[in-house]
Amino acid sequence: MTNESGPALHANRLHVQNALLARPDFRATGRGRRGAIQLRAARIGHLELIGSVLTNDSGPALLADRIRIEGAFFTHSGLIASGTGESGAIQLTGAHIGMLGMEETTLTNQSGPALRAEVLEVDGDAWVGDKLTASGNADEGAIILRGAKIGGRLDLAHASISNPTGLLVDLSRATATALLFTADRICPARQDNTTSCPHEEQRIGVTGFVCTTLLGITWREWLHLLRRHTTDYAPSPYQQLAGIERAAGHDGNARLVLITQQQDLHARGQAGGRLTRAVHTIWGMLAGYGYRARRTAMALVIALLLAGMLGLWAGHWVSTPGHHAAERTTQTGDPPGTPCSPVEQFGLGIDRGLPLALPGSAPSAIST
Repeated sequence: MTNESGPALHANRLHVQNALLARPDFRATGRGRRGAIQLRAARIGHLELIGSVLTNDSGPALLADRIRIEGAFFTHSGLIASGTGESGAIQLTGAHIGMLGMEETTLTNQSGPALRAEVLEVDGDAWVGDKLTASGNADEGAIILRGAKIGGRLDLAHASISNPTGLLVDLSRATATALLFTADRICPARQDNTTSCPHEEQRIGVTGFVCTTLLGITWREWLHLLRRHTTDYAPSPYQQLAGIERAAGHDGNARLVLITQQQDLHARGQAGGRLTRAVHTIWGMLAGYGYRARRTAMALVIALLLAGMLGLWAGHWVSTPGHHAAERTTQTGDPPGTPCSPVEQFGLGIDRGLPLALPGSAPSAIST
C-alpha cells in the first residue's frame, strides 16, 4: 500500500471487534504528519504487526494515539517501523491497551523519538523483548513513556536503545507495579557507585516515576543511575528507592540513598546560596545530613569537647597583668585573679561556647 501524498491506510475510529493483523508480506509507505498507517481513536480487539514494514519519511510510520485495544498489541518477527519527526516512528499517546509486547522489532527515527507513548495506559504487562532496537534522535528521549500507567510489570531489560541527543528513556511521572530493567541499558559499565561515570551522557528520565519493585537491577545500580545518569535533581526518585529498601527491611540502605539525595542536591547547586551550601556541607560531614545517628552523636561530643577546651584555654590565658580571661571573683571571698579549677573552666566553656547548654550552667563565681 503506497501513497506519495498522504497515509497508505487511513482508518481513524475504525472498529474491529476481533483482530487486525498485518502479515510478514505487508508493506505500507505513506507521507505526511498523519502517518503511513493512521488508527487514531480506533477500537480493536487485538492488534498484531508481524514482520511488516511501515515507512514514512515525513511523519510517523504508525499514528495510533487514543487507540483502544481490548486485548493485546504485539509487534514481532522482524517488524520495521521507520518514521520522521516529533510524533515518533510509532505514536501511542493516550492509548489504552490490555497488554503491550514488542520483540524482534526495529523502530527508527532520525529526527524524533522511536516510540512516543505519553499517558499510555496498559492494564497488564508492557514489555520489550529480545531483539527490539529503538533508535531515536530527540532531546525528549528515544522511548517516551511520560505519564504512562502500567497495571502490571514494565519490562525494559532487553531493549537496545540509542539516542545521540537526549534521554534514552523517559519514565517521568509513569507508574508500574514492577520495573524489570538492567543497568547496562543506560550505563554500559554497569557501575554500582555514585562517583563519576565515563558514560554520563547516557541519560534516563525518572522524575515522579513510581513503582513498588525493582527487578534485574540492584538498588546500588539504580542509585548510580539516579546520581549520574539523570539530567536534573529530583527528590522523588530517591524517596521512592528509599521506600523500597525500607519496606524490604534494609534501613541502612535507605539511609545511604537519602544521604546520596542530599549530596546530589548540593552537587547540582540547588542547596541554596553560598552560606547555605557551606552549612549544608558541614552538616553532611558531621552528621550525615541527620541520617547517621552515630555520626550525629559523635559530632555533638566533639562540639562539647571543643567548647570545654575553649573554657580551659580562657582559664590559662592572661588577659591583663595578674588576671586571666576566666577567673574567680570576689563573690566567693577569693582574692581577685584566683584561677578557676579545671572543672570550672570546662563548665564555663560549655556554658559560653555551646548554644545547646543551659544558660547559667557555669559557676556564678566565675567571671570572663
